[in-house]
Amino acid sequence: MIGYNIKLKSRSRELRQRSTLSEVLLWNQLKAKKLGFQFFRQKPIGNYIVDFYCPELKLVIEIDGSSHDSKFDYDRYRDEYLKTSGLNIMRFADDDIRHNIDSVLNSVHEFSARLRQPIPPVTKGVPRPNEERRGICDGVCWAMKRGISSVRINRDEPIADA
Repeated sequence: MIGYNIKLKSRSRELRQRSTLSEVLLWNQLKAKKLGFQFFRQKPIGNYIVDFYCPELKLVIEIDGSSHDSKFDYDRYRDEYLKTSGLNIMRFADDDIRHNIDSVLNSVHEFSARLRQPIPPVTKGVPRPNEERRGICDGVCWAMKRGISSVRINRDEPIADA
């Protein structure tokens, strides 16, 4: 179980009550294990509140709206903290949630299936099979094939436009 700052509990409740349209649209598709996994929304993790969290997959889903445009450094620092906590991060643009929800859901479904695949151990410096599939570049190419205009997966760079 990942701990959190207890002071964020009331703030996360407030955020759940004031959800954006994109958060509501995505939540309606994630709740009640519709994708086969339990997700929580506006979940405190450490000193941060993430949009959606699936503990079974250790997956964080973030929606980047216009409020994230000026927070690149903050998001990068936050993502580093989440990654060092062992979490996987998927980021989607607000417009993709509102206008291309099916492709977003397909991406989440396929990414979650990949997270559940066992990864063979590395032996003598030989790369793991399909190691490239798990990279940031592949995440962008993978999203492009599904009609998503922008995505960040465990990003170290700004959103890559498709």
